[in-house]
Amino acid sequence: MAIQVERTPWCDDFISAETNMVLSDLIDANRHGFLTINSQPRVNAAPSTDPVVGWGNPGGYVFQKVK
Repeated sequence: MAIQVERTPWCDDFISAETNMVLSDLIDANRHGFLTINSQPRVNAAPSTDPVVGWGNPGGYVFQKVK
C-alpha cells in the first residue's frame, strides 16, 4: 500500500515541486530510518524564472548546494 504525503506536520504548505527532483533519494533514506526535512535538489545556475526551482526577479539565477 502506497502512502500519499501532501503535507508535513511542521509545515502548512504543500510539498514543493522541486522535491520531485530528489524524491527517490528521500524515499530511500526514509525507508532506512532517516527523517528527511529541508531537502533541496542541487541546482546550478537555473534561471530565476524556472517553473520548478526559480524564485526572485527575472534575469537572476538560482544556486542550491546540497551537503
